[in-house]
Amino acid sequence: MVEFVSRSEELDRLYDLFDSGSADLAVVYWWRRLGRTRLIKKAFERREDAVFYQARQKTQELQREQFVEAAADTFPSIEDIRPDWERLFRHLADRDAIVVLDEFPYLIEQDESLPSVLQALFDHEFDESETTFVLVGSSISMMEEATLLGDSPLYGRTSLTLDIRELSFDAATEFLQAEQAECLGA
Repeated sequence: MVEFVSRSEELDRLYDLFDSGSADLAVVYWWRRLGRTRLIKKAFERREDAVFYQARQKTQELQREQFVEAAADTFPSIEDIRPDWERLFRHLADRDAIVVLDEFPYLIEQDESLPSVLQALFDHEFDESETTFVLVGSSISMMEEATLLGDSPLYGRTSLTLDIRELSFDAATEFLQAEQAECLGA
């Protein structure tokens, strides 16, 4: 199966963001099954400073526990941090980590304060950091409400917003041709 096709513009924007030399916040959203997660994973596949966590509809405590498990693969010292979001995020920012929170709406369903926690960290504590937080989600209304609208704590703090749309006809054709060639063993 062909792993990845098109999205070079979006990838370049993410590469630039990861290499910006400053603390950045990105929002990547749109409907399900359009390749948001695959795009994000492709963007940091060669990085050794990235944490990827896909949230689930679980309790706040289980979400934090699973986040720590995911982050410990890259930053084992996080296991020594008292598990509250602010301390965990600060610890990763001190290491200039790239932190991807996929299905961010599931996190804020359990902890509505999470956008304001990120706001305070970006406003007051990440000045010297090169960390990047990427908030990803498919619930368009929740992503916009939590991150982009004027009454959101994160309003005006994003360095990059990507609304991932369907592939263009040309890109879909390229994908199908690559799939066909692979199936035929070409």
